[in-house]
Amino acid sequence: MPSLSVTLAFAGASLLLLLIPGPAVLYIVNRSVSDGREAGLSAVAENIIALHLAALRSENHRLMTILKSRDRRTDMRMRRFEIHDGGIVLDENHERAERILRDISSQGPQPTPAADLKLTGV
Repeated sequence: MPSLSVTLAFAGASLLLLLIPGPAVLYIVNRSVSDGREAGLSAVAENIIALHLAALRSENHRLMTILKSRDRRTDMRMRRFEIHDGGIVLDENHERAERILRDISSQGPQPTPAADLKLTGV
């Protein structure tokens, strides 16, 4: 069993290592301070995509938007996609996704159920 002095030295060294940021943290902080928040985020993630599920006339549509792609211009328009056995198939252009969203917005607000309506199925 280690002596008390060795145990205390080990605990102190462990605590010191936990408090000192690693090179990855220093890089992200440096990019954020020198180039702004977006650059710090860019240092963390290569690509950020948003997946959307849009319901229209009892049909669900999967939509995808690329929010960020490191070091390149990004077309942020939504595109419809389908999942097949071979992978994800993305529409070549944004027109179909825009048509789905336009049709959803033209439906108007959905009616809210009455307050006394039982939604529990009991």
